[in-house]
Amino acid sequence: MLKNTNQSYGLISKSLHWVMALIILGLLGAGFFMVSMDFSPLKLQIYGLHKSFGMLVLLLAGARVVWRGISVFPKSLDTHKSWEKILSKFVHLLLYAAMIGMPLRGWIMSSAGDFPNIFFGLFEVPQITGKDEALFKLTRNIHGLFAFLLIGIIGLHMAGAFKHHFLDKDATLQRMTHGALGYLSGGALAVMGAILLFAPLYFELGMGAEKTAQAEKVDVSSEAKQEMIAPASSGLWSIDYETSSIKFEATQYGQAFSGAFENFTGMIAFDPEDLDSAATEIEIDISSIKTGSDDRDGQALDGEWFDADAFPKAYFVARSFKRVEANRYEAHGDLTIRGVTAPLILPFTLNITEKDDDAQKAYMDATLVVDRLDFEVGQGQWQSTETIGGSVSLTIHVEAHR
Repeated sequence: MLKNTNQSYGLISKSLHWVMALIILGLLGAGFFMVSMDFSPLKLQIYGLHKSFGMLVLLLAGARVVWRGISVFPKSLDTHKSWEKILSKFVHLLLYAAMIGMPLRGWIMSSAGDFPNIFFGLFEVPQITGKDEALFKLTRNIHGLFAFLLIGIIGLHMAGAFKHHFLDKDATLQRMTHGALGYLSGGALAVMGAILLFAPLYFELGMGAEKTAQAEKVDVSSEAKQEMIAPASSGLWSIDYETSSIKFEATQYGQAFSGAFENFTGMIAFDPEDLDSAATEIEIDISSIKTGSDDRDGQALDGEWFDADAFPKAYFVARSFKRVEANRYEAHGDLTIRGVTAPLILPFTLNITEKDDDAQKAYMDATLVVDRLDFEVGQGQWQSTETIGGSVSLTIHVEAHR
């Protein structure tokens, strides 16, 4: 029997119910388990599957709402008390809200955190919002909180079903399973349900909460930055750190995510008419990396990636400059990351303007691509570029005044 009747649920309703129940219970367990894992390609794969199954739940929830709207809904049994009917409707309402709301929050969280969302490796799910660190943190906290609430709601739903089966001895549970469901098979179902329901709590309480390696951000004040710059002269420029930036874009499972290094200092000596005397030294604080996710930022600092404890700074030093045409130049220097130094040609455009007080202001923009493996960023299991791509695009904007 495919369709519902006034007395029982049909195969379509039963299939939607139990498939979704298994997926949701599995997602709860996997969700608490994966945040307890060390950062690894396996963890990212589990995250990807978690999001794919979450999107599947959203699709199935939509199908379930449609099916419920067009099909007959079984009547309450005569043994059902008034308060049980009211409580049942309330719990079902919460379950439907969770089946739709939890995947939506996860979708928003993934989009705001600039994480890939590829549906079972078949196609990329479109971002539902732009990158937003504050929104990412908010939805992540809400997502975690509602996971606990969902466990409570499911527990209440299960308790009601087994109460009807074992204490009231009515057909409530049989209508959603099989008419021949007895005490033994019902007991086995109860045990399996309890294991799946309490597995998330085991991962959360037994294995420990989410482990993060958040590096303490080094706050270099503007005054301190200015002290690192050599005394003013006609060829020296003072960087405006509030309007300057070093940003990057990398890929995870082929989908781009972006970030920036928020703290850097530098010295720039540059005169377009005297390139032989031009020089620059830029020092980047690795611990200031920001990608919109505290977890990803912390993981980027560990020993397999930037190893910020051993190599807290990255450096770019250039002593040779070449004019390409008009306001386009090249800086020939060395880039040092993780203690590895490699030659680098930095192409950039430079525009120098006169301000109202006759002081000069410079605007420099550069884009280039580097290979993280050239600097040994990504050790061991991360040397493969299947999970995190090898090419990293850098976008540099510097504003400075004499």
